[in-house]
Amino acid sequence: PKARLLVKRLMGELRQRASGVFFSTHVLADAQAVCDQLAILHAGSVRFSGTPAQCMARFGGADLEQAYLHCIEGADSDQ
Repeated sequence: PKARLLVKRLMGELRQRASGVFFSTHVLADAQAVCDQLAILHAGSVRFSGTPAQCMARFGGADLEQAYLHCIEGADSDQ
């Protein structure tokens, strides 16, 4: 937990300096908290690209995790 907090703080500092950071995570609460832009990659393709708020608005969900699940819903059955 301490390292996770330190990484989130560092990313916030980099954001203030207008630096870009590529951040790959499965912890969508962290992505929602620190990312200005995101892409959802699933089954070898980009399913969404935009802001966390745009993702939640487009796919519905109280948080990014719910929106992600709606975004990929049915994608696994396409394989």
